[in-house]
Amino acid sequence: FPSHDMRCVVCGSSSLREEVGYLRCVDCRHMSLLRQAQTYIVNDPPELKLFEKMDIRDRFQVGTVSSFFDSDKVLVDIGCGPGRFLNFVRKGFRNVFGLEVTKECLDFARSELSLKLFENFRDLRVAMGNGKVDIFTAWHSLEHIPSESLSEILNLTSEASDSSTRFIVCVPNSLSYQFLIFGRKWLYFDRPNHLHQFSPRSLCLLFAKDGWEPEREVFSFAYNFFGNCLSFGNIFSTRTNFLYQFLKRKNVDGLNQWVLIKELVFASLGLCIGLIPSIILTLVERLNMNRAGVMTVCFKKR
Repeated sequence: FPSHDMRCVVCGSSSLREEVGYLRCVDCRHMSLLRQAQTYIVNDPPELKLFEKMDIRDRFQVGTVSSFFDSDKVLVDIGCGPGRFLNFVRKGFRNVFGLEVTKECLDFARSELSLKLFENFRDLRVAMGNGKVDIFTAWHSLEHIPSESLSEILNLTSEASDSSTRFIVCVPNSLSYQFLIFGRKWLYFDRPNHLHQFSPRSLCLLFAKDGWEPEREVFSFAYNFFGNCLSFGNIFSTRTNFLYQFLKRKNVDGLNQWVLIKELVFASLGLCIGLIPSIILTLVERLNMNRAGVMTVCFKKR
């Protein structure tokens, strides 16, 4: 593969090549898995005690949204997980809603946080009385959504928008220095959970189909520094993203004590060695945001 009849899911080009298990479009540079299947992962463990204080990532997300809107607005978070972002941002909005497919997250957010979460966009729209949405957000969720569902969701968001609506998107950048340097060891590679790897051009083309255009790009020191550091950890570990799994998802099932200790030692060694280079790389990314490991873009309706 690729065969002669395959086309890019974003721009429709037939100029595709295989690259580290993805199909890369030569024209818009988008990468997508040939066989896409929805995976269900929980990045934020649904434990109430972990939702009491904001970390640096939460402050970036809330601060970014607050810079565009004041109170008395309606916000919808796509792929909201157990509702961490919604929990912290809801004080500044008239109404907040979430779109999520993982049952564990739905149950937790509804029962423990009293958030309004829905499994599909049409039910969400009915609950809103088909009113307008002021701001959509998607924090590292679009890359997990199969192509057909992604197109449908973006089309429905367009129907719920007007010229004042904004859409803030945060996704990994497949043309980043991080991917160039670390390759399969890149923190945000995460295949097969990441069905897509966006480029700056492919992200804009995808949103343009439904009448969105980029308004402003925001740099996230937290996401990019985090990506550089843990990618260095991956170089020394035999299990990709082990340190992330251990620290964030609390998912190290099946490892005996000695293997766990060995992986922690080697991944931590890589993290320490990569600390200074990560700071330098992150500063370089700040100067050239088109090559940053993570893109955060605010779109507006045309």
